[in-house]
Amino acid sequence: SMEVIDIQELEDVDEQRAEPFIIPIDGYIESKPQTFKEKYALASNLTVLTREDGLQYRRAMLSPEVSVPLNLRGNLFTANLKVQSDLYYLKNNFHSIARNNDYDTTEANYKPEASLSWRLPLIRKSTNNTLMIEPMANMVISSDYKGFTGIPNEDSNESELTVNNLFVADRISGLDRNETGQRGNYGVKSSFFNEYGEFALTVGQGYKVDGGNQDVEIRGFDDSNKSSIVGQMMYKAKKIFSIVYSFQLDESDYRNDLNQITTSFNFDRVKFSSNYLLIRKTLQNENEKEQLNLSSTVKLSNRWTVNVISTMDLVSDRTISRSLSIA
Repeated sequence: SMEVIDIQELEDVDEQRAEPFIIPIDGYIESKPQTFKEKYALASNLTVLTREDGLQYRRAMLSPEVSVPLNLRGNLFTANLKVQSDLYYLKNNFHSIARNNDYDTTEANYKPEASLSWRLPLIRKSTNNTLMIEPMANMVISSDYKGFTGIPNEDSNESELTVNNLFVADRISGLDRNETGQRGNYGVKSSFFNEYGEFALTVGQGYKVDGGNQDVEIRGFDDSNKSSIVGQMMYKAKKIFSIVYSFQLDESDYRNDLNQITTSFNFDRVKFSSNYLLIRKTLQNENEKEQLNLSSTVKLSNRWTVNVISTMDLVSDRTISRSLSIA
């Protein structure tokens, strides 16, 4: 497949010649379970950033990975080992724009990572309901690369700790930077099913034994080795209605610094959903953020569907975007 995307955040109003034209190529292949149910995988990436004026960036990445599962009396363990190798070719093509780096022409990076995860699904059934409780934990060790300042960062941004990425080995998106150091995460996932639907609660926390030398932050740790407490509560009534409340509680005083409420109604031909987000002012977040997104879909026929989407900034009391589409 091929897709062309114009990302507004990459535009430079003052220096348009410095805007990058990006060509990324990704590859991924995974084996079937082998003798001991282990799996082998190989991820690859080739990214080319071209600027009329500025840094010319080429990166080739290969990352072999092996994953070994183990079931020990209902305790589910998974050991994972991978190595990411990057090769950079950089060229300073600065003309009217002042050069802002001191990169070498070629750079190489080598980032091994090992992790061990554990979970224990506990299920109890009765005539009318089912209860599932699943404690979880994992440990991750990644190399602490000291020379990251000699490698450009074009695709890795600061990330937010959430219940969805709590047990992810590398929570930093992109490939130029990886989460480093020794760390662990623990939590519990629970679900209750009855005639009224599904009730669920997931809560957990991260701990950094050694945060390593990092220039990309993961918001949610502040100045403590312990992260904020992240969680999610959910109620789902069959296929008609669902509501999800995601939160982040400050580790010291349990204040809910981040709140997100997502709802959805699904009828025969009409779907409606909303997303409310509130991020309170903290040391890591200088300004309070409050947004509301509303969307609806109406199926007019088997061929035609109408979609209406609106996003509002409640702090400044303005509409960020509106869209109407017929497909």
